[in-house]
Amino acid sequence: MKFIDENDIELINQSLSFDTSDCHVTGGCDLFTTKPVGSDRKLYKTIDKHFDALIENNNESQNIISPNDIFLEQRRRFSSSDVYPPHQQQNNNGDYPHVEHSSPRSLETTPFGPLNQTASRRTFAYLIGILNATYPDNDFSSLEPTDFQKINLTKLKSKFDNTLISLGKSSDQNWIYDIINSHMDLNDCAFYELNLDESSSSFLDDEPGHLWTLKWFIFNKKRKRVAFLYLNGYRLSSPKLNPNLSLSRRRLTIDNDDDDFEEYDLTYSDDEVMYDDDDEDGYEYRNSNNQVVGNIELEMR
Repeated sequence: MKFIDENDIELINQSLSFDTSDCHVTGGCDLFTTKPVGSDRKLYKTIDKHFDALIENNNESQNIISPNDIFLEQRRRFSSSDVYPPHQQQNNNGDYPHVEHSSPRSLETTPFGPLNQTASRRTFAYLIGILNATYPDNDFSSLEPTDFQKINLTKLKSKFDNTLISLGKSSDQNWIYDIINSHMDLNDCAFYELNLDESSSSFLDDEPGHLWTLKWFIFNKKRKRVAFLYLNGYRLSSPKLNPNLSLSRRRLTIDNDDDDFEEYDLTYSDDEVMYDDDDEDGYEYRNSNNQVVGNIELEMR
């Protein structure tokens, strides 16, 4: 992953870090390019192997379960969807399985698209890579596509603006979107929101006084960029966060005096191999029998 340093984006970061009568708020917008780096391969292969196993298990289930059983199971899942999120719905044994037990239909309708398609896996992996880079003490490879929701720009703006207004900020935040748009071309972007239940948000438990978090990802496939927009709330009694913490959390060191140097490698040394972008059709995956069914060597930049 590569982090892009932009002066106007820093204005957003400064504006989104403030105190209210109830809490500290730390927010910001980080830009990343999706250029692939050699060290990212381990993450992508892990994701690839996991999805291949899901598809293989579902194919085996289709061969065992009768069409009538599948129909009844789909009806049961549909009826329980109003009570439990997709990854917490109850199975016939009374358990609440994760995506490992998803139906073939659910594997085809993730927020990122069908999991047997390279583009779907690649987009999902970008977001996981950004979370891993932002919180290097945590591993987000266990997250599933169902932990994200694909939304439109209107819904993102509504939730973002309403949150800031409830915290006492001005109702006019259009300047923030104007800056992001200048780097991302919002009309060409896909928008995702991270939706974790309380038990899944433990990666922030080590930050004292943490109350809530909101995280959005803005992906422009053409420009090969992802903007990570976030807001976090902390108790007033919690220690003030160092403004440089976000940079150190990404293990980012900027010691270059050259104003033209705008992209910084987050986690990798100079001697690691960098890989150019490839077409989606050039990626291959291998199943458990080492047969070629694709490759998750996604582009990260």
